[in-house]
Amino acid sequence: MLSELSAAVSAGVTSVCCPADTEPVIDTPAMVHMVRQRARRIERARVYPLGALTRNLAGEQLTDMAALAEAGCVGVGNADRAVESTLVMRRAMQYASTFDLTVFLNALDPWLKGNGCVHEGEISTRLGLPVIPEAAETVALARELALIETTGVRGHVCQLSCARSVEKLSEAQRRGLPVSAAVSAHHLHLNERDIGEFDTRCHVLPPLRSIADRDGLRQGLADG
Repeated sequence: MLSELSAAVSAGVTSVCCPADTEPVIDTPAMVHMVRQRARRIERARVYPLGALTRNLAGEQLTDMAALAEAGCVGVGNADRAVESTLVMRRAMQYASTFDLTVFLNALDPWLKGNGCVHEGEISTRLGLPVIPEAAETVALARELALIETTGVRGHVCQLSCARSVEKLSEAQRRGLPVSAAVSAHHLHLNERDIGEFDTRCHVLPPLRSIADRDGLRQGLADG
């Protein structure tokens, strides 16, 4: 935590959210208190803990979100672990909505993702690498948006990577859904062609996608 918070401050970042996939997982009030106390001792950037959506991030049993919120969590999420059961996710969103907690979402279908590592396109064909198709993101995003609409919970989608996702999100916002999203800096500057000849520095998740996707993300950011 010291190195991360020091890096944040040196880059001008004064507040950070701590995701739930710590060791141990932030799924109890005791872990929330430990994270907050450690951050206070370090005295760098302010830390806002995110509680786990499900126990041990296993995607099965819901955490005690009331206790997590009381302990100081500003939101809940399952980090990069998929909640495969749509029923569990719906119940989790309903529960989070009761306590006015934002749900942080990772829109990536685990079955379509599989063991893929690059965008499905010209580069994956040339290099012979397993793919993570655009649909892995758009299918998962469609599910989350539908559940946000039925539960009324605030949702924040982490790390969009393709233009169609921006379109879906914009349409949802026009309909009044309480949803926002984020995109990483490298997805705004790089694309699948930067992989070149197996450049491992470009091995990111979600993968770098097409130039059109990069431009769509830039436009979405400009449009707000």
